[in-house]
Amino acid sequence: MIFPNNDKISISQLRSTLILSVIGVGILGLPRTLSEAAGTDGWFLLIMAGTIVTILAYIYGYIIQSFPGMNWFEVLSINLSRPIAYIVSVYFFIYFIVTAGYVIRIFAAVIKMMLLLRNTPREILVLSFLLVVGYVGRKGIETLGRLAELLAIPLLIFTVIIFAVSSKDIQVVNFLPILQTSPMDLVKGLPSIIFNFLGIELILIFGSFVNKPKDSAKTSAMATLIILVVYFFLIASVLGLLGDQQMRYLVWPAITALESVYIGGGFIENIAVLLMSVWVIVAFTTVAPIYLASGIMLSEIFKTKEYNYLTLPLIPILYTAANWSKSLADVYKDLEVINRYMGIGVLVIIPLILLIVMKIRKTHKVIKKEI
Repeated sequence: MIFPNNDKISISQLRSTLILSVIGVGILGLPRTLSEAAGTDGWFLLIMAGTIVTILAYIYGYIIQSFPGMNWFEVLSINLSRPIAYIVSVYFFIYFIVTAGYVIRIFAAVIKMMLLLRNTPREILVLSFLLVVGYVGRKGIETLGRLAELLAIPLLIFTVIIFAVSSKDIQVVNFLPILQTSPMDLVKGLPSIIFNFLGIELILIFGSFVNKPKDSAKTSAMATLIILVVYFFLIASVLGLLGDQQMRYLVWPAITALESVYIGGGFIENIAVLLMSVWVIVAFTTVAPIYLASGIMLSEIFKTKEYNYLTLPLIPILYTAANWSKSLADVYKDLEVINRYMGIGVLVIIPLILLIVMKIRKTHKVIKKEI
């Protein structure tokens, strides 16, 4: 459904936006992370993490639908006080900016390796990407929602087909042995896998723009389950093609796995390049929502009527963040630290504290009575 310029998106547009926000850069390194954490039992660890994130996503949606018509800053203010709302909002803003910057840096590295000459300046790739993202951010949430809805289903179908094609080269022996990882090791590996679902928390920011907020909880959970299915296809394909030991020592196992697939007699012989072309679009739809959410957070903090014009000044900040780390290895190290110390707050701690407070103080019931 398309709305006029009224800053509203449909529930299906929200679902598509959440799916594409999560599936992006994470899909490249997830197989390696799972292999390091649980070996051939990575698929089981993925299901565990997906189940936890589905519950968290439902909580996010429940919080939003409990305060219809209110933005994230207002929800925080009602439940945690206005000073804390400012602190949490700045915390979210910093996290979004830094995360988006590092995602753009990884995007530039992949493009240089797969689709362009290796001596192409990274800064040119980053700036080009930012200008496109900035344009969509300037157009607002309606444009982003329509774009996500237009791209989500075709991209998901295409991705499943690509991995299905690779299934003819899968070696069943690569899935063995199974259930060899101890329960304690699985628990230790959960945080790193949960962070591959980061982006689902954007429901907290975009929820106030949904035309039917009462369906937010169900939509968030559904989006997470769809992401889990896509991730499962990915892990099954890459593990079957490469095996556990090889996955551990590759930066992007998914790319390596697809490079090994050959379609004899077909018009496409290297499907990895084709998939990377599609991944460029997916990477864009990962950064654009985070970028827009950053602008919305600024607007809520400074209480401006419009958020669109606040997105363009963010381009220099994102450019700096994208070029901050010296090497790709440093990017992943920095991103791991950020997720460990900031991502856990965004994804788990703050939403759960908010849920507990709203239940104790029953603020959501007071708001519903007033409405």
